[in-house]
Parts: sequence; structure tokens; C-alpha cells
Amino acid sequence: EGKPACTSCDAGQYQDEVGKSACEACDNGQYAAVAAEACVDCEAGKHGVTAKDACTACVAGKWSDSIKAVDALTCIACGTGKYSGAVGAVSAETCNSCAAGKFSDDGEAQASADTCKPCAGGQYQPEAAQTDCIACDRGTKSDDGKPACTSCDAGQHQDKTGQAVCATCDDGQY
Repeated sequence: EGKPACTSCDAGQYQDEVGKSACEACDNGQYAAVAAEACVDCEAGKHGVTAKDACTACVAGKWSDSIKAVDALTCIACGTGKYSGAVGAVSAETCNSCAAGKFSDDGEAQASADTCKPCAGGQYQPEAAQTDCIACDRGTKSDDGKPACTSCDAGQHQDKTGQAVCATCDDGQY
């Protein structure tokens, strides 16, 4: 008598032809909404574990240039000494380096510049994106967060390494 009613394809399935009796499944790394005519690849910066769920963005501190990625393992950590607040980043260019005079030893995939700590007094770091600081040599000093140590002023000395201040020479010395 009557024809059965048409049924929409479920999320994660599609049908791009008229008159078919079943829907086709999308691949992992793709997504399809209910009643879709096509699957959509997860774009760079995202991954899809199942075709039923919308693609998920890489978390801050990670990035991916892979298209149709199937899991979070495709998201690559910015690396130690770097950070990125961008969610769904598509390139390592979104990763920022801790500035000279600072370091980060908090591991990979950091999401904030707060991970970059200033070198302590008596230490320095001349390069960006580093995981530690270097002790100042004898005869030099540095304040917190400095990219270099400075020589002790005239009338001062420092016999130890890693010092934040120089000592004043005794009377009769310079």
C-alpha cells in the first residue's frame, strides 16, 4: 500500500544518493551530523575518535597539521621551554618560547607564559626556550630574570659563582 517513511541517517553516517535503503558510515577522523549527505574530514588542529562525535580540538600547548586525524596522539606538544594558549593550533608557529632570562622545566604542552620562570639572582639565561639557567661566573652578579651577568663594580668583588650581589672590598683594597 504506502511506502515506508524515509529515515534520516544517524550522526556519523551519510547518504549521498537518492533512493537508497541504508546509510554509509563515515571513517574515523571524519564527522557527519544527523541527515548528512557527506562526511567532513577533521581539519588540522582537530581529531575525531568516532564519526558520531564532532571533531575535538588539540588542547592548548599542542598543535597538529594532520587532516582526518583519528586521535589526540596526532597533537604534538610545543616542547619544553615553550608554551601556547591556542586551542586547535595547526602549526608549531603558534608555540611561543620562554624569553631569554627565563626558563621552563614544567615539561611539554604548556598552555601559558606563566610556565616561564625568571632565572634566580646569580643565574642567567642568554637564549630563549630553555629548561634551566646558568650560574654567573666569579667576579660577576645578576638580578632575577636577567639574560646575562654583569661584572662587579669598581671597589667590589665576588669570589663565588652563582651570586646575585658583589661584596665591597675591604679598606685598602680595590
